[in-house]
Amino acid sequence: NLHLPLLVMIPMENLSPENVEKRFSEDGFLAFEDAALGDRVKSRSKVRFRPEDVDCLEFCKQNVFQDDRVQGVLGALFPWAALIWYEIYLCGPTNTEINAILTGQIRHMNAVVVQLCGPQSKVIIYKDSHLQPFHGAPGSAGLLEIAGAQVRKAGCEPVEIILQHGGLIIFDARSVFTLVKGFVMQHLFISEEQAKTWPRRLLPNKKAETKVLEMKTAGMGTHFTFEN
Repeated sequence: NLHLPLLVMIPMENLSPENVEKRFSEDGFLAFEDAALGDRVKSRSKVRFRPEDVDCLEFCKQNVFQDDRVQGVLGALFPWAALIWYEIYLCGPTNTEINAILTGQIRHMNAVVVQLCGPQSKVIIYKDSHLQPFHGAPGSAGLLEIAGAQVRKAGCEPVEIILQHGGLIIFDARSVFTLVKGFVMQHLFISEEQAKTWPRRLLPNKKAETKVLEMKTAGMGTHFTFEN
């Protein structure tokens, strides 16, 4: 049986590092319903998406880098974090594929996923899956696909998150999840230590470099490189 939708509506004054660390150690994720954000994501879903386009980077700047919740959560988890990749997903109700970006084979959390969700979005995150050493295979959406038998054997219970009006989900990148329904913009942030070992993502648009420089904050940056 699925858990009831878990919407963690934490006032900013209560989004302390201790509360964030507790939620991530226990559940591996936080979710926030936000109708205004959902509307912005819905409008963005009607526009062509290319990660290197300046308008896509501007949307990311305004809705991820300048979001107090994202800043608060990432700041509680890492001294500094870098965006290395972002993509969009349009999910249909028939999608049952169980996905991951990383798995619990990596012992310590070194990456976090930030999802911006449009209205009527539904995501399933499997509780405690970020602690399990699952083996993944290449999936249909460019993500790892995790066999359901592995998840069931590990006893990871599915937690259903329904964002009727849209919103924000932030979770440990080792967590296993299913994008069930809706339009989702997915962003991967990595720790400073991880950034030392992962290659930079190429953005084939020289104009993007100026916009990327504008995105940086004291605790957040990017892990991109650009064409000469």
